[in-house]
Amino acid sequence: MNAEYDEFYANNLYSNFGEIATNIKGLMEYFQEKHKNQSKIESIGDMK
Repeated sequence: MNAEYDEFYANNLYSNFGEIATNIKGLMEYFQEKHKNQSKIESIGDMK
């Protein structure tokens, strides 16, 4: 792992376990919401 290449690692390098868990939860919610929005694409027009 290298903080230069991994933004999540760099942001949480000196965080405690509770802060890291909270940040992971937020990241998972972000990706789940992003995936949910992408699954509603039914046509090329929806991609714009």
